[in-house]
Amino acid sequence: APTVSEPQEADESEARLDLGEIPPLIDSDAWLRQVVTQVSSHPQLAEWLVTPELIRGFVVIVDNIAEGTNPANHLEMAAPQEKFSVRETADGVFVDPASYERFDLLTGVIDSLDTAGTAELYAAILPLCQQAYQDLGYPGDDFEAALREALHRVLAVPVVEGPIELEPQVTAYEFRDPALEDLSPADKQFLRLGPENLQTVQAKLRAIAQAIGLGS
Repeated sequence: APTVSEPQEADESEARLDLGEIPPLIDSDAWLRQVVTQVSSHPQLAEWLVTPELIRGFVVIVDNIAEGTNPANHLEMAAPQEKFSVRETADGVFVDPASYERFDLLTGVIDSLDTAGTAELYAAILPLCQQAYQDLGYPGDDFEAALREALHRVLAVPVVEGPIELEPQVTAYEFRDPALEDLSPADKQFLRLGPENLQTVQAKLRAIAQAIGLGS
């Protein structure tokens, strides 16, 4: 899990982004869409950013993960089109490894983020994130504390290399392993990425956490 360290002030001579004038929160969508193109050239990311109130949405997702709530409802634009699938054998019901491939695109977008550029962008939007976090109902709290907790959660999700056995329920499945079933809804969502995708996402988030001063 990331440990707290002092934020690293970016050297102006090492600036990577053309930020221009940072607008107020209410007018930040168009500006953010333009700047993000400097952080990642992945074409899918631009399509996902057509949604309104981008910074407020980001803050809600961070808050959800920090609280252990599944953020999927706020990531509908990135939801996989394929349905979850299982494999039934004589030994039981297991997650079909093909289900992990549904998240390859999301993982690719996250992995495409330039670490240093993302850290520079984060520093620029932090005051806007703080404002959005206060508007969310946390007037006296620090957004970075929520982000730190969210990062801690994601980086602590276990990477399960072998088959994952399921217990069929009336309308869904539960994990047969109590240690996995006891995970928070947010943790379970990241577990569904599969081991390879999860490790890729964790590696990128660990690097970004380090770059913004929230990692060890």
